[in-house]
Amino acid sequence: MGIRNRLSLQGFRQLARRLRLLSGLRVQYRRVDGRELDDAWADVDKLGDGEDVRFVVRIASTVDQPGVTYLLIHETAHAITWDIEEKHGEQHSPEFWITYGRLYDALIERSGLPKTRFSRSELPPVTGE
Repeated sequence: MGIRNRLSLQGFRQLARRLRLLSGLRVQYRRVDGRELDDAWADVDKLGDGEDVRFVVRIASTVDQPGVTYLLIHETAHAITWDIEEKHGEQHSPEFWITYGRLYDALIERSGLPKTRFSRSELPPVTGE
């Protein structure tokens, strides 16, 4: 992902502020050197317990503007569904995808932000077709 199409600091803060409001959680969003993420583009960590619980979402500084938007939504959905996924021992549970969709809808679909478009013909063929 290229650094040319990088989200401005102001844009990053605005997006983080909107996601905090939508999630209702104490979440800190950080741009970090990708080496801190062990070859991942982003991660989320839960800190504290009970009333003191908060989350830290880290995004690699090399991720471009559209990628940052989708990864912030993705990691925020993990924060929201953290206890459910921890209880069932699975990531990307049905609850996660419902939460991701609701965040996406609230942030992208209703905001007028540009959406990534592709046609089905761009997808690789499914084996057996």
